[in-house]
Amino acid sequence: MTPLQRLRNWTMRLPNVWGLGQAQIHSSLLILLAALSILVAMAGFSRPDLSEMLPAAITLPIVWVVSLAVRVASQQLALGPTAIEMETTVGPTGNLSTDYEYLPGRRMLLYAAAGQTASMGLVLLGAVVSAALIQAQGRVVEPADLLDLKGGWHSGAWASQIMWVNLFLTCLHLLPTVPFDMRAALFGVFSLQNRNAQEPFVFRKVAVLVSHFSTFMLGMGMSTLLMSLIWQREIIGWYAATAAAVYLFVAAQWEASRADELEEQYMPVLPRSHAPHAKQSRRPHLKFRPITEPGTARGTPQSQGGLTESTPPAELADDSFSTEIRGEEFSEDSSLASLDIDEILRKLHRQGRDALSRHEQEALLNASQKLQEKRSQSH
Repeated sequence: MTPLQRLRNWTMRLPNVWGLGQAQIHSSLLILLAALSILVAMAGFSRPDLSEMLPAAITLPIVWVVSLAVRVASQQLALGPTAIEMETTVGPTGNLSTDYEYLPGRRMLLYAAAGQTASMGLVLLGAVVSAALIQAQGRVVEPADLLDLKGGWHSGAWASQIMWVNLFLTCLHLLPTVPFDMRAALFGVFSLQNRNAQEPFVFRKVAVLVSHFSTFMLGMGMSTLLMSLIWQREIIGWYAATAAAVYLFVAAQWEASRADELEEQYMPVLPRSHAPHAKQSRRPHLKFRPITEPGTARGTPQSQGGLTESTPPAELADDSFSTEIRGEEFSEDSSLASLDIDEILRKLHRQGRDALSRHEQEALLNASQKLQEKRSQSH
């Protein structure tokens, strides 16, 4: 095993090792905090004018973790007892899990609103504390002083870091894709608009919207780059818009693939029994209508050996042009009846098809057949 594979296996085990209450900590959060601390320390050592940012190598990861904890805790408190059944995996920007898809539409909106409200509240708290400290020093509060990212151990540095970290998280969660909370809001809106629709339909609606937003971000980035070239003046932000467009394009393809995967799970292919081949039955596969003799009426069937065309011979009665589709019959015993379809779908979504037992696969297929029968009866 190569060192890269060992590192990957170790990082994949991290979410199962580190826990925070009802939540799990993803390894990407630990990697991000370590990288952020190293980058800030390198910037402080390499440039003398940034030497005051050296304490931020310690304080900035602490502020980041506390901000994520407040955001995730507010979402769990907003959901109430439902949060216990929902998987929560804390990543660099918040909850990475998409278990909110199983919540009702209003709960999804509440989940997204609670997270954004918590982050915006911390932004406001940091701004108010920074403004109060500036006024306490006898200075006038100006936007440049208020938006200055400070380093050190004093209260002003902590307040500015709280404001900037949560402002960054709030802006990131405006992107309508995973792992950001705006996707939960869109999922909830589309679920409320299409109450009787299945999940694949909602996934496709989200994929279309994300694809359109990706095109908009790409156009905005290219337009900003073109204007900077015309004016011969660098306009910051065009690279961020282009990177967001690429990420949103990949996310739209992922949403569409999720829809295709769920459609295959909801509508499995039923086994079909076909008629025997002509070589196996030793009879011609095609049958032709007998030629009408001259003088015989066109619509009158011609008799052959006492049998007419409308009454075929007994040896040909079992041969047919069309294929008869026979659905396999499943026995609904007590074990299948006790299984919960929602739990099976959730297990299938998390662990894959191989994790399902034989009884769970039979129960899922039986429920799919019943759904197909209801659809055919309604049509």
